[in-house]
Amino acid sequence: MALQRRGIRNYDLLPDSTMNTNKYAGVKLLLGAYLHQDFLDEFATAMEAVESFARTEPVDVVRAAVKDIDLLLTDEQFLHSPDEFLSELGSCYVPGSDGMTAIEWLRRVRSTLQNTAFSRSPRAN
Repeated sequence: MALQRRGIRNYDLLPDSTMNTNKYAGVKLLLGAYLHQDFLDEFATAMEAVESFARTEPVDVVRAAVKDIDLLLTDEQFLHSPDEFLSELGSCYVPGSDGMTAIEWLRRVRSTLQNTAFSRSPRAN
């Protein structure tokens, strides 16, 4: 298991994986670009990083991340090892450090992204 500091996974200590993460480009951008190893130097919390992604990335990118999360929540490989799969997608955040499972946290992320994308859309439907 990777070492953790302040809820951050040490990426360098993770073993090579055979998980198929290629089909999740939208959520990979969120996790890799906003929840990287130093995200707590930029944001007070992981959810603040998610909110920043939702506010600053193009609406289509945010919507793509929502669709990716929907797919992830039905992906057997993800459901079998959600923490490891999030790590493979680029996340250094450990949801357990805030008392949530990876699945609970991802549902919360989805809700935040969906609400923000909906409120930003000029043609919200």
